[in-house]
Amino acid sequence: MITATTACCLLAACAGVPLHRTDVVQKLPDQVAAIAVGQSDRAAVRTLLGEVHLASNYWRFDLFRFSGKNSGLGVLFIVPFSVTTNIDASALVSYDVSGTVVALDKGVNRAAPGWGWHEPSLMLKAGDTIVVSQVGRTTSLYVSAGQRDTYLGDVRPRDRCTVVLGCDAERQCPSTLTVDNKAQPPLATPPASASSSQPGAHQPPPYPVRAWLTPLMLAPGDHQLEARTEQKIVAEATIHCSAGELLYALIDSPIQASSAMPAAFGQQPMLTYSDGWLVPQEPGHE
Repeated sequence: MITATTACCLLAACAGVPLHRTDVVQKLPDQVAAIAVGQSDRAAVRTLLGEVHLASNYWRFDLFRFSGKNSGLGVLFIVPFSVTTNIDASALVSYDVSGTVVALDKGVNRAAPGWGWHEPSLMLKAGDTIVVSQVGRTTSLYVSAGQRDTYLGDVRPRDRCTVVLGCDAERQCPSTLTVDNKAQPPLATPPASASSSQPGAHQPPPYPVRAWLTPLMLAPGDHQLEARTEQKIVAEATIHCSAGELLYALIDSPIQASSAMPAAFGQQPMLTYSDGWLVPQEPGHE
């Protein structure tokens, strides 16, 4: 695979002329700098940053995304070619129960799809919320173990059963899951090369997301679960659950489900969104 950087440096025979540069990267720091942690409220943040990309009152966050493109003309050994880099500048803001800002994070991610090149996944953390994304690819949202347990204990739907499925971070985690022969949303595990907005770009960020932990909202009854890597079935099982029941299922061979949380789940954040909500966006207002 040839990256945009490699293509432009190949044998030092490449020249380039920028044709258009987006201003989203330059504008984001100034916009975010006007937000005061402990003082600004949600209305003020939205006035500053504009349209929300993803948000929830219950989960208490706003995700803002500003997209743009850099384009240019390159010449390699007298052969002209165009280069387009897609850019996402993102800001994640977390609030307390009163709607006051408690934390925020920001970052930029780039991709040149025409060259098959993407920067490592961008990871943002603010309060109880973690967002992992790549330009033009899956956006995943996790909540902290504390918020996970509050939701599972007090707010989860009572007309369905909830199965929290996860894997041991010390083992290879499956990449796909089917329930009753129906494919589920991608099981996003932040790669080790994910970068954050903190100093030391493209270093593994110190966020405790090593393996996915995801809730399944199922109708009462029997369900067939199957977990796979790209090469093979890792584990499968039939589980039975009742309305309002909460079960934890560790992917092992076989999948083991019980009312007790496995130690492997520990302080792992829970995946709540993967290009679509896996839990109610506003529990109690479905």
